[in-house]
Amino acid sequence: MSIGGLGLRGHLLVGLAVTGLVCPTMVSADEIRILLFVSSRDAGPMDAQVRKLERAIGEGRGTLALAESLGEAHVVVQFTEYRRSIGEKGEPLFHWVGQAKLLKPPKEMTVSAIPLPERFELLVIGEEGREELRALKSLELMLSKTLRPRAGKAVKEAI
Repeated sequence: MSIGGLGLRGHLLVGLAVTGLVCPTMVSADEIRILLFVSSRDAGPMDAQVRKLERAIGEGRGTLALAESLGEAHVVVQFTEYRRSIGEKGEPLFHWVGQAKLLKPPKEMTVSAIPLPERFELLVIGEEGREELRALKSLELMLSKTLRPRAGKAVKEAI
């Protein structure tokens, strides 16, 4: 049955679109806003891989979220190199090389004694296809060593 010519499905889609415009995505308390970029726009394969990584972050439910600007970013990551190689046992290796800079910690997190490495290499081992998901997990792990959720406030006991 059609309601006003759009149909029920059309109205649901319009409602979701309006909700997205009026109430933008809320930032999770334990979310790290990250700004990714490539050192050179003519980087070809590296640029394509970073775009895949951005999509994986956007679609993921992990601790990372894409920042739109430096002002809202907690961490800036610049990828300088992406290459493939073959390991000793013939397994494919994917090297994501870059630099990271902590701009400001999220309010809900503390900075641990382990500093964020300024230069890093994420090594993803395994079959080709969706290696950006494994790189995402490695990036989350690297950042979680520096940025940690604040300990919950002590709950007062009722007497």
